[in-house]
Amino acid sequence: MAAPISIRLTLEEDARFLELAESPQVHPKIRRWAQMVRLAGQGWAVLDVLKRFLQEGTSGLVYRKPSEAEAKFTPEMEAFLRTCLAEDRAWTIPQLQEAVEGAFGVRLGRTTLHHQLLR
Repeated sequence: MAAPISIRLTLEEDARFLELAESPQVHPKIRRWAQMVRLAGQGWAVLDVLKRFLQEGTSGLVYRKPSEAEAKFTPEMEAFLRTCLAEDRAWTIPQLQEAVEGAFGVRLGRTTLHHQLLR
């Protein structure tokens, strides 16, 4: 089975798709498709919605806030990374991943680590 398609929209792109989705001058199919793209950009997946519908019926279509998962990245990890980056050497993301995993026993994803470094 193919991996689900994941997209990210910039704020400008999201605003443009919102305009398309709400414009009465745009063909109804294009409005629906624009809304689908916006929902995909917000992390919605059709397969997830269909599974919930099959399990729960129409009550499965009611919006529920996603559960807040406990953050893997801690202030201690941030301090550790700052110490690593202050050293007189160059670090790659994979090297930092290994260092964090060795120190804390937690494997951070490349994207997670990259986002933390940009903060």
